[in-house]
Amino acid sequence: MSWPEASAYQSALLLPVRTLRDPELAACTVPLKTPFGLPQPIAGAYAHVYRLVHPDGRAFAVRLFLKPRPTARLRLAALQERMDAYRPAVPGWLVPSVWDDEGIFVGGAWRPLVKLPWIEGVTLGESIEQGAGVLALAGAVRALAISLEATGVVHGDLQRGNILVEAQTGALKLIDYDGVWVPGVSGDTGDEAGHPAFQHPRRQGIALGPGGDRFSALLIYVALRILAVAPEVWYRLDNGDNLLFRPEDLRLPDTGRAFALLRTTLRSRPDERQLLETLAEACRKPLGLIPPLSRFSAP
Repeated sequence: MSWPEASAYQSALLLPVRTLRDPELAACTVPLKTPFGLPQPIAGAYAHVYRLVHPDGRAFAVRLFLKPRPTARLRLAALQERMDAYRPAVPGWLVPSVWDDEGIFVGGAWRPLVKLPWIEGVTLGESIEQGAGVLALAGAVRALAISLEATGVVHGDLQRGNILVEAQTGALKLIDYDGVWVPGVSGDTGDEAGHPAFQHPRRQGIALGPGGDRFSALLIYVALRILAVAPEVWYRLDNGDNLLFRPEDLRLPDTGRAFALLRTTLRSRPDERQLLETLAEACRKPLGLIPPLSRFSAP
């Protein structure tokens, strides 16, 4: 049986009461519409996300998959089981997510979905674009990375679109747990190898395990620290999908365009220049030798 196309999900969500199995979701509406009157998704590479609003005012996010995700359900269940051990002090970055194997009826069959609370906020990339305090964001990313390591969780795809900045508190939330690794889960790469502009150049095909987020966390932290002192480089290096560095920069840390530009820009900023060289050295090292962000003092 073929997998539903994005347009099929849009049509199904015109009448949630008929197509969604969860009673809370079935009572919801999708307020955001396209110019053609269809439910408007937030598009992703592997899934589309819709905002559903209940009559009592609560809002939910629903992830609908654009292709089969063979291990996503097992990984999400393992993450939730791991987090149960931390109750009631569950880490603040966690967004409770529920997998439903038969969540939506579309294309003549029941298909899976993930239900989670809607987070009022913006992505890390959008927060930077809006002029948020990037030095505070750097400190928050450092704390997030330390918390991840402390719980033994590897997200597997830390990047500008998977870190949300909560509107009211500024707290960071992680979304998209399809590639998560926790102890006891197979150490393969899951259904994805992470965003190439945020992953070690030798990540492809490498099994996840402890420390698997260190390179991504280091890159994000270094980029934010640089933007705090040289915000002008955002307009020269941002492509709407990266955080200063492109995959080719990470493969060529000695000659890549971003590294060359930033070395010149940071000539009078020794602390940030040293952080840049730490990232360059991390690109050359095996993944297992990447330092955790706990080694770096808070900004």
